[in-house]
Amino acid sequence: MVTAVEPDSGAEKAGVMRGDVIREINRQPVKSVKDFEKVSSRLKKGENVLILIDRRGNALFLSAKSDDHNNEDGAVGCCPICMP
Repeated sequence: MVTAVEPDSGAEKAGVMRGDVIREINRQPVKSVKDFEKVSSRLKKGENVLILIDRRGNALFLSAKSDDHNNEDGAVGCCPICMP
């Protein structure tokens, strides 16, 4: 579950919101924070990113650009704590 979205990040610009559950990044499954970190750490700055999220039971695909948020917030600028 996304707990925070970095202002002016690729995630914010794409429409990722607090409470969203990230299911995939670039068609790579995300089932845990470790998966999120592994997949997002491989993104290059400026890379187009396809994110599949679950928002209140609805599946949504969002398109983002990776950015400089390659720290604990991940390469797209959001911070997950757990993936149900």
